[in-house]
Amino acid sequence: MWSGGSPAGGYQSVLSSMDNGKANELIDRDGGMDMLSSWLNAHDYDETRFGHLYGDVNASENGYDNTTSSDDAAKMLTQLITKGEDGLLNYNVASDGVVVPDGATVHAHRGMGVGDAYDYYMVVSNGSKKVVVVVFTEGQAKEQAASLTSNVLKQVWQKMFVSGK
Repeated sequence: MWSGGSPAGGYQSVLSSMDNGKANELIDRDGGMDMLSSWLNAHDYDETRFGHLYGDVNASENGYDNTTSSDDAAKMLTQLITKGEDGLLNYNVASDGVVVPDGATVHAHRGMGVGDAYDYYMVVSNGSKKVVVVVFTEGQAKEQAASLTSNVLKQVWQKMFVSGK
């Protein structure tokens, strides 16, 4: 069952593998979609909703969407940093064409959805400081999403790490 700030075990492999089947097994094991929704509500993730299991394109096309806000996503990433588990996010954003600034370490997860949605959930670090960066796109080709994300990372790196603001 869901406990405290996270599911009771198993989420680490889901985060590191980005495997829809594993994520769906975890949801089912820990009480299903209703339990997930209750947990999210109880932990003030007010703008996150699950309308279908991961990978269920038919449900999504029929209006049953999974949604979150950048605020909720950033809060979730901050929780991973607090727990020292942001390293579980091991998606290589450069494989999508995202340019990572020199000297930056990016621990990331990527979401890809219906309607050309490419979402990046990232923890950017210079080795001593960490910053959460969330980029949501919709209706853009992968290349456009990668370009936008590259520009956001460049700006964050410059403002938060290089100029120290």
